[in-house]
Amino acid sequence: MRYFFLFLITLASVAGCTNTNNTSLTPVNIVNQPSAFELGSGYFKHELFEKSRVIQPQDVLALTEEQQAHFLSYFHSLGQSQVPEHKRIANYLDSLLDGFNYHQSTYISADALTLGQGNCMSLALLTKSLAEMVSIDMEFEKVNSLPVYDRKQRITEVSSHVRTRLFQQPNDTTKKVVIRRPSVIIDYFPRQGNVRGDKVSSEEVFAMFYQNIAAEALEKGDMEKAFWSLWAAFKLAPENVETFNALAVFYRINDLTEYAENTYKYALNDLGGSASTVSNYAFLLSLQKRYVERDNLLESAEFIDDDNPYQWLDLAEKQLISGKFRLAERYYQKAVENGPYLHETYLGLAKSYVKQERYAAARKALKKAMSLSYLPKERRVYEGKLKALTQMQSTH
Repeated sequence: MRYFFLFLITLASVAGCTNTNNTSLTPVNIVNQPSAFELGSGYFKHELFEKSRVIQPQDVLALTEEQQAHFLSYFHSLGQSQVPEHKRIANYLDSLLDGFNYHQSTYISADALTLGQGNCMSLALLTKSLAEMVSIDMEFEKVNSLPVYDRKQRITEVSSHVRTRLFQQPNDTTKKVVIRRPSVIIDYFPRQGNVRGDKVSSEEVFAMFYQNIAAEALEKGDMEKAFWSLWAAFKLAPENVETFNALAVFYRINDLTEYAENTYKYALNDLGGSASTVSNYAFLLSLQKRYVERDNLLESAEFIDDDNPYQWLDLAEKQLISGKFRLAERYYQKAVENGPYLHETYLGLAKSYVKQERYAAARKALKKAMSLSYLPKERRVYEGKLKALTQMQSTH
């Protein structure tokens, strides 16, 4: 279930649901976080955009009384009485999963349950709604996955999502030491190429939700809703770099390029940046024909701490197409560092070596890629590439 939409190269998308009575969101404490909130808030130019109503977190998670009664009836039914409680939620959601995919919209929990559809954010929050209703412990996990590109005007989906893990309730009667509690993962699209990232707090997930809403509003031309949705994301997670990445792209689309550049610089210099922030900022510099600054930015990007290998692959592919083969190689190396068990990272590395006529290194990378591939079809492709490489070497 993917969570990031890319505003031309990045914005976020995830999905789920939660009960209003047990919402565990923690409001930002400005006393404890003066620098993050006070410094970051200055990049939001409220005076330029008319106030727009943004749904509150508790309303995002709320289910109707009828929906709550239906779920509780199922949860406490005789047919589920022998099923561990955390798995009852999984069973309840199982019949809905066919309607959830990467291309659906971001829905609040009640709508996702009514429609039986939504994107990954919708499913993640819906799971939270149900879990909190029956006091089941859970956590959000970030997952990086192969990108599914679906360009819609100026916005592109990218390659991360959030899934939920539901834990079995502890048994007070046992004296056994439990290293890790039994759990079940709720994820509508698990696959071999997924790379598990860090745990994600509820605040961060709700920030992603508002980033999604902003992306969808931007696509529809509703600039006020997009802006105030990003403000809502910021208030919940003031150090989320992708909120500022999205805000900068928002400014660029609205021809507020000075604000866009200042926001990119804040995201990179104060928040640590991300590969997608670099890519978006480089695009802005290209539009302004500031090529030397763009190239300097791209040269320094490899020092950014971004654990999504697919973001590095995206940056590397752009440099390969641009003829910057050494820089592409370095980005592919970053992809390998963050996804050492992905065959795509070694394939990219091999391509950069071929462009530099380093055929021995390319062969080694291709063999590694083939060893990591899962499907017979993929292995046959790599066998063909190795044969083609042999022929290429014989002519040099």
